[in-house]
Amino acid sequence: MGKITADDVRKVAQLARLDLPEAKIATYQAPADPTMGKITADDVRKVAQLARLDLPEAKIATYTGQLERILAYVAQLEQVDTEGVPPTTRAVEVVNVTREDRVEATPVREELLNEAPQREGDFFRVPKILVD
Repeated sequence: MGKITADDVRKVAQLARLDLPEAKIATYQAPADPTMGKITADDVRKVAQLARLDLPEAKIATYTGQLERILAYVAQLEQVDTEGVPPTTRAVEVVNVTREDRVEATPVREELLNEAPQREGDFFRVPKILVD
């Protein structure tokens, strides 16, 4: 597994809107967590079975290594000091632009009604889809 670089930590901190001092960035290393065991091929097979995935045996070793690297990365992220950072659902805030919902007369109403294949007064006539 490649070691997480200071640039990686800066990118994650930027996405999480964390103001990390440069001196602190270098302190984030993957912890040696004795409570977290190594992922085994049997673990991968079990997860694949639970997810109802039919993994070929040739891919088990590949996925075992990938899961190990993912968990090591998560362990590094757990070291980031998030004290005072409000929880969020996404890294970039999304603002929905809406307008007031109000009824307005449209100048093209008659034109639209006239374009319908069948018209009945001020309404579109559509085929019946429900039975009595």
